[in-house]
Amino acid sequence: MIADPSKELDALSRMTAEQMAMPFPPGFRGLDVDHQDLVMPDADAHGYAASALEGPLSEQHRTGLTHMRRVNAGDHAQPHRRRFARPATR
Repeated sequence: MIADPSKELDALSRMTAEQMAMPFPPGFRGLDVDHQDLVMPDADAHGYAASALEGPLSEQHRTGLTHMRRVNAGDHAQPHRRRFARPATR
C-alpha cells in the first residue's frame, strides 16, 4: 500500500520543525566519531528533509540519503549513531 504523499510531507514537515526546536545534545557537540563531528549527520539529515519538502530529491540527494541511512542504521552502528536514523523524541 502506498502512503499518501501529502500526509508524508506533512509528517516530515512536523518532524523537521520538532527536531529544529530541540537543542542538540550538549554531550555530543564536538564529539568526533569516525573522523566526523556528530553535528554533521544531524545537519545532513535536516538538509535532506528540507530538500524533500521543496520537491523531489535529486539523484545525488537520494544517493546521499540512502548512504546515510545505511551507515547510521546498520547493525554495526553505535547507539549514538542510531539517533540519526529515526525521528527524535523528547
